[in-house]
Amino acid sequence: MFDVYCLCNPLFDILATTSDELLVECGSEKGSMTLVSVEHQRRLLGKAALEITAREAGGSGANTAIGVAQLGFKAAFGGCVGGDDFGLALSDALLAGGVAPHFGQADVDTGVCLVLTTPDAQRTMHTCLGASQYFSPEFVNVDAIADSKVLYVTGYLWDTKLQQDAVEHAMSAARNAGRLVAFSLSDSFCVARHREAFGSLLSSHVDIVFGNEDEAIAISGKDDVHEASKWLAEQTGHLAIVTRGAQGCLFADANGVTEVEAFGTVAVDTTGAGDMFASAALCGLVAGYSYEQTGRLASYMSAAIVAQFGPRNPHINVTDAFAYAGIQVA
Repeated sequence: MFDVYCLCNPLFDILATTSDELLVECGSEKGSMTLVSVEHQRRLLGKAALEITAREAGGSGANTAIGVAQLGFKAAFGGCVGGDDFGLALSDALLAGGVAPHFGQADVDTGVCLVLTTPDAQRTMHTCLGASQYFSPEFVNVDAIADSKVLYVTGYLWDTKLQQDAVEHAMSAARNAGRLVAFSLSDSFCVARHREAFGSLLSSHVDIVFGNEDEAIAISGKDDVHEASKWLAEQTGHLAIVTRGAQGCLFADANGVTEVEAFGTVAVDTTGAGDMFASAALCGLVAGYSYEQTGRLASYMSAAIVAQFGPRNPHINVTDAFAYAGIQVA
């Protein structure tokens, strides 16, 4: 049995440090995730070529799945890749990170995400979905999902009808098996594109929703993050988890809102911070930890990501993370 089964766009990440001026030149809105064509991606890569710092298997769901495994829990990751070297690299990276890859394959190139990080630690993503947009119901591993404690799906999968059908098929399989379904709003631009659809999905298929403060306010229409959190919890009928950066996080359910402070650190690069937060929060929930313990564990793990460049940190002291959260592990 898997503890967490992740579904997202499998992407190969190319990371670069850059200036605000380059973002302006590229016409990119800072902090956004923009879907781009193959041709536009190639132009961007040409402009950022001299500033590339890393090339690695990535995508939000892959980051989360690897984080789950890093914490000692069992994870799988599903999606669609191409039959190219990037697709093979993604599978190899997941296996090396302790994650089971469950990929369908399409006859197009694997998706690529160019992540531009500016000096203020903001990351701006340019995503060419490639093969990932061909994720369809036939690629959903229903048996593995039914045998997982929680299914975790990101909002990035909602950009094509084929992917939407696959998501609903996977969520229905999880709920029919009595498993929890968790959903990440992913970013404000996803919410802007799919606000009505996301709202319907939360009330019909989702038990746990993740989002940051901006996303929670955007989808709820509330002016206050606490009210937005309560609104999200009401939609799912179970739990909403809202991150607030240096101000910590909120866990909202029918009993009210629990606030958990952030673990203090100096932010260098926010890429992957939300993914790692989700990893730790999902592990805490399936293990039965309290909201306070779960929030502290997630805050510690995500702080270890923002304190360095890149979406993953293999050197996190997990023992210290559990100790900070007040969790005793064998």
